[in-house]
Amino acid sequence: EAHGRAAARRSALSQVERQRADLQARLARVQAEIEELAGRGADLDGARSAHVEKLGKTRQLKLHLEEQRGAQEGLLDRTRSEFIQNEARLITLREELSDRRARLQSLQEVLRNYEGYGRGVRSLMTRARAPEAGENGVLGLVADVLQVPADYENAVEAVLGERLQYVIVESHSQGVEAIDWLKSAAEGRASLIPLLRLRDGDAAGSGPDRAHPGFVAACLDVVRFDPSYERLARFLLGDACIVRDLASALEIWQSGGGAGTLVTLDGEVLDPAGVVTGGPLEGEGHGALQRRREVQELTETVRTFEADFSLAQERHRALQSRLLQLEAALKTIDRDNREKDLALVTQEKDLARLGEELERVASRVGQLELDRGALEEGLSGLSREEETHQLEAAAAEGERARQEERAREAAARVEELDRRGESLQAEVLAVKVKVASERERRDGIGESLRRVEVAQSAAEERRARLFAALSEGNARASELRERMAGARDDGARLADELARVREVLGVERAAHQEATTQARSAEVEARDLRKRAEAITQAAGDAALTAREAALELTHLEEQIRERCQAELRDELLRFHAARPPGEAERRRLDELKGQAERMGAINLTAIEEYDDLARRHAFLSEQKGDLESSLADLQKAITRINRASRERFRETFDRVNEKFQQVFPRLFNGGRAGLVLTDDGEDQSGGVEIFAQPPGKKLQNINLLSGGEKALTAVSLIFAIFLIKPSPFCLLDEVDAPLDDANVGRYNELVKEMAKASQFILITHNKRTMEMVDTLYGVTMEEPGVSKLVSVRLSSGEKSAAA
Repeated sequence: EAHGRAAARRSALSQVERQRADLQARLARVQAEIEELAGRGADLDGARSAHVEKLGKTRQLKLHLEEQRGAQEGLLDRTRSEFIQNEARLITLREELSDRRARLQSLQEVLRNYEGYGRGVRSLMTRARAPEAGENGVLGLVADVLQVPADYENAVEAVLGERLQYVIVESHSQGVEAIDWLKSAAEGRASLIPLLRLRDGDAAGSGPDRAHPGFVAACLDVVRFDPSYERLARFLLGDACIVRDLASALEIWQSGGGAGTLVTLDGEVLDPAGVVTGGPLEGEGHGALQRRREVQELTETVRTFEADFSLAQERHRALQSRLLQLEAALKTIDRDNREKDLALVTQEKDLARLGEELERVASRVGQLELDRGALEEGLSGLSREEETHQLEAAAAEGERARQEERAREAAARVEELDRRGESLQAEVLAVKVKVASERERRDGIGESLRRVEVAQSAAEERRARLFAALSEGNARASELRERMAGARDDGARLADELARVREVLGVERAAHQEATTQARSAEVEARDLRKRAEAITQAAGDAALTAREAALELTHLEEQIRERCQAELRDELLRFHAARPPGEAERRRLDELKGQAERMGAINLTAIEEYDDLARRHAFLSEQKGDLESSLADLQKAITRINRASRERFRETFDRVNEKFQQVFPRLFNGGRAGLVLTDDGEDQSGGVEIFAQPPGKKLQNINLLSGGEKALTAVSLIFAIFLIKPSPFCLLDEVDAPLDDANVGRYNELVKEMAKASQFILITHNKRTMEMVDTLYGVTMEEPGVSKLVSVRLSSGEKSAAA
């Protein structure tokens, strides 16, 4: 405490010295500031004049920037609309190109794997195309070397049939090698054509009559192939001609127009012998020509789509670059405009500040004069306070010396007590260590005794077990020796018995083989007997069926004679056999009467009345037909006029909705852009509307690629855009804000509140923020099970602010 009091007095003196120095420094600063403010007032008057002139120039530049901004915004809107349309076309091209590529890849995979061909053909071609196969002489399939137009594919496939999957090899040696491989690998069958050793077929004759109206073309005239395969093509299709239909083929064949094969466009085949083959084309190899043609067409289509897609991409990049340039230019103009606005505000503030500064300078000078007087008075007060602190410091130093002497005496006594305490603590520690060591030694001796006892008892038990095992082993050894002797005797006896059994087995095997041969011959004979029995049974069934059919026919004939001639067949048959046979004159008369009856036919006595009725009906229906045709023409004109007006109205409404949609979307998304594009504006009105949206921070894309909340907000934007064009007295929104977050709900509520000025909105919602902004709340509660109760609350403006 004495040290503290002395230090406090020294600190107080030091503080007084610092305060004096601080006051003297402040006094000097105040004097310098007064002199500086006098010069600054003159500078402020000149700066005010310069700022007035600069402010006028800045206002002129701002007007010029506003004009530039209006022109850039118009150009940017046109470029953005063009960019949206091109991007929609780019997305469409990308999807179509992806579909074509997928179809082309699947067809190429089918051709690569030879799907649709026989197992043997597929195995041979897969082996031939393997990298390790080398030169094996396999040139391909017949379907690979022929190119047929789409109109004649069915005809050529019908003529070739299974020959489409013939494998083309160079010579017979490669064919024999391939057949050997198929047999060894059990991979099925295949037919091979040696190209170099192929013999020309017989001449096909003069060919069919090409002047016949049903003749279309010769197969060789419509099929394209490499010149190296000309002999193969003539071998396969040299005598084949394509005709219009089967009736034409039969006419050409009956007229003897050549011995070639005739095939119709639908795939019916008439060979030179007159055999007709028809029906749907199916089986292995069917569709090979169509698949190859489709691959070629798809390759060209994909190439065309890729070129169009590349052009669209280039235009897209050009438009995007132009859009970015325009946006950058507009941003530059906006930035310059903001800078000019800021400069205007800054300059106006500077003018105001200069006036205020002049006033502050004058006020500051007066204040500094007052501060200077206060500082001089503070210096005199510090001198008096310093004298008082010096007297108190001298008294505190004397007290500190006395207290230090007492502290030294107390420290000596404390040191002596510490030495005695340390000695006693060492003795206590030695006693504790000795007690612990004796206890640990006692516990160790007891543990050793227990381990010795346990080991002794275990040794006794082990010795007893060993003696018992030794006795058991001796008994087991004696038993095993006896069993070995018995086993030797059994082995000798079994060897003798094995020899006897082998002899008996040889005899039985020969007898069994003979019995097997007899059984097989008996089985063949039984099979023949079964076949004969089945044939007899079938013949008996056919005979019974024929008898039943004859009985039914006889019954039917009797009924017809009874109805038509009012006579019985049995009586007439007896009378016929009893009468004299008719002569030649009677036979001629009978034939003459039959001919007259056939020429006469049936006689209709009411034909005249029916004709008059039909004539009147025909006149009536003709008149009705004329009226209907006239009405149909008038109706068609009305439909055309209505369609034209509908298209104009639709286009006008679509443009208005698109314009409103582009305005509403950025409000709900707090940025971004969106637009509507017609996918097809043809005469048949079969197109649709695509929605393209670009939320803030994302790229322009189809609405199907957006998230759930973005889809909901985009749909709300479109609905509100339509509603703004033609509002209705009220609007019902059911759980529209369910997928929206709090920020989007706030913007949605603001727009609903704005539109509620012209229409009444009914909202079904569970969102608290939406409930806070409504005028009236209706809730359904169930106080008792099965009994619903309606609760309504009308919110005033004060209640809504309190709820918020």
